Amino acid sequence: MISVLVLIIIALWSYFLFAHIRAASHPAFIFSIFWFSVLVIAKIFSGSQLNIDAAAIYISAAVFAFGIPSILFKKIEITNDHHATDCRDLMTSIFIAMQIFIIIGIFLHIRAQGFSISNVIKAPDKFGGDFIGLRYSGKITSTLYIQIATILNYVCVALCGLIVANDRRYVIPALLTIAAFIPSLATMFLMGDKGTLPQSIALYCGGLFVGWVSVGKTTIMTKRAAIFFTIGVFAMVPIMTVAMIIKVVGKFQAPNSQLVENLYYAFRSYAFGSVYAFSDWLSWYISPQYGTRYIEQSYTMGQLTFWGISKYIPTAYQMPDGYYSEYFEVPGVVRTNIYTSFRGLVTDFGLIGSLLFMSAIGFLSSAAYKLMAIKYSAPLSQTFYIMLIGAIYASSLISLGTWASPFIAAFLLLLILSRHSLVAFFRRE
Repeated sequence: MISVLVLIIIALWSYFLFAHIRAASHPAFIFSIFWFSVLVIAKIFSGSQLNIDAAAIYISAAVFAFGIPSILFKKIEITNDHHATDCRDLMTSIFIAMQIFIIIGIFLHIRAQGFSISNVIKAPDKFGGDFIGLRYSGKITSTLYIQIATILNYVCVALCGLIVANDRRYVIPALLTIAAFIPSLATMFLMGDKGTLPQSIALYCGGLFVGWVSVGKTTIMTKRAAIFFTIGVFAMVPIMTVAMIIKVVGKFQAPNSQLVENLYYAFRSYAFGSVYAFSDWLSWYISPQYGTRYIEQSYTMGQLTFWGISKYIPTAYQMPDGYYSEYFEVPGVVRTNIYTSFRGLVTDFGLIGSLLFMSAIGFLSSAAYKLMAIKYSAPLSQTFYIMLIGAIYASSLISLGTWASPFIAAFLLLLILSRHSLVAFFRRE
């Protein structure tokens, strides 16, 4: 009952934010409506054995903390009809070149593990099952090839969103979008990489929103986008199902009652298990007598939230494999060692400190959005916004700053947008 009341409060807060800002693509509104949606679905799938009350209360506070700074800014008004995609041909050329390097990187990574490309072509489902099995047994090693491919993939999907945002055609934007997601689809089917595809979608949306804001559209869904989104959903459901079957079974087979049950268990664990786990951990954090299975840590000062950078700084902290060594499990219902980004945030800064941190990021986000909306050339704000959309999605699982790749991808994206803004400026003159 507590979580239901909290959800109503978040819904009202989202309405208030939109009424004040009048910009659906504003980070404060996106963060609020995203977490409202996640908590609603988590509540629906919670059943009688799972509880999200503690998580809902804290996350609502985080949503308020992130959104309150936006009230300090006046209603967003686009003062220039400028275009973030004036150099579409240049950006498309960069996109295509990077896509080629990504595909080559994936193939080289596969070969470095002792597989041949013919294995992939002859029986991709069996190859995927074998590769995933080796991955979970610790026999797959990371290579520079896949690391570079991942970084370039993040840049490419964001560029694709920018390129197609204001393209009035249908076929070319659709083909570019499909091409943008081929690498993440390949790694999902062939390597069991569950996270790259949805993360890529988030960054793609960030690029779309930047493109729309650049021409005065503050929405997060245009009519054309709604058509592509609907087609995408109908295409993604069977794709994700097939990928999950390959992961669970080791190859593709027609679903049966036992498989459906296993898929439901896997879906709840991977999609929303982090919310249930965070709620359980937070209850323990507030009242240690609640349980003693969690490791005591506090005030790690950003090490967990920004592990992608802090791991290169000499420290006594040792990150376990999988980031958290403890598993939250309800037998037959859910099992996960992912606790949303909020566990790391609370551990880093404490309950109050984490909310202050959220307010600081909320202020920067609101400032970046306003600058992006009123200034012709704002590559830093645009890059920050795109990566922020990726971070908002990732917050339901773990901090995007856990990895180094997003930081490098952001730097490359900033270079591209800075170059493109300069060229577009002289063309405009």
